Amino acid sequence: LNGSSLTRVLLGRSGERGLLGDAPEWSGERELGVIAGYSGFGIGSVVGGVAGPGDGTVAMAETTLPGATDHCLISTGHMGMVISPVVAMEVSTFLKTGQFSGRHGAFDVKKG
Repeated sequence: LNGSSLTRVLLGRSGERGLLGDAPEWSGERELGVIAGYSGFGIGSVVGGVAGPGDGTVAMAETTLPGATDHCLISTGHMGMVISPVVAMEVSTFLKTGQFSGRHGAFDVKKG
């Protein structure tokens, strides 16, 4: 997406603030939870797709972060996460306990 001037406008400053892989390393001062979608359909599907399984915009392999406390997989697309009641419940659980509920199946992003 960063290769085109049109889509670069959509990304705004997020590219220079870490989206392109140069985000600062996690300090570990707090728990870090990652929620990934796996519906396979998103804006990435329209503009070239993502490598491997994912939410159509972000590949699951891109959601593994060193130092992450927990990882949660939700059956939704990238933009669907914004309105997903399951995502809201998982965020609430993580903020209260430092981990996700575990109600969603584990997924090995390296094996798919």
